[in-house]
Amino acid sequence: FFSPIAYPCGRMAPVGKHALTLTYTAAYVNLGLSLGVFGPCLLQLAENTGTELLQISSILTVRSVCYCVGSASAGPILPRASNSNLCTGLALLVTGLSTFVVPVLRDYYLLAAAAGSQGFGMGFLDCGGSCIVLALHGGEGPHMQLLHFGFALGGWLGPLAVGAAMHETDAGYWWAWLGV
Repeated sequence: FFSPIAYPCGRMAPVGKHALTLTYTAAYVNLGLSLGVFGPCLLQLAENTGTELLQISSILTVRSVCYCVGSASAGPILPRASNSNLCTGLALLVTGLSTFVVPVLRDYYLLAAAAGSQGFGMGFLDCGGSCIVLALHGGEGPHMQLLHFGFALGGWLGPLAVGAAMHETDAGYWWAWLGV
């Protein structure tokens, strides 16, 4: 499945492989942060868009479906890409930009679109990053555990940071999202 042409980073020096793995771990911390911040802000998002909790919670479904589509898209795209790291970097950029615009959107449908694009980027990054790190190290060593530790760390810190910022000030909601 993994060919040297599709994943040219497989021929890297060990130091380069570990540096790339640490870069993906940092991306997975961002992935966990992005995934964990919606929950504490759901009521504020409903207030911003003028919707009820039942309607605003459907953006979680939109994001989850798009996450699955992003994950399924990474499988056929990355082996054919000339630079798989660029593809996952673009997915990280989409995730970050979508996360950045969520707190300022006042229209429910634009919010749902931002949540969907965030989900697609997160799914692509999750599947693509795992495949690239597996190809880099040949499935040997604790590299996958490191990736998922980064994800768990971000998923744990995200709600804590947003919750603390929202508790401290009324404006903390927007600034907490900006910080993530």
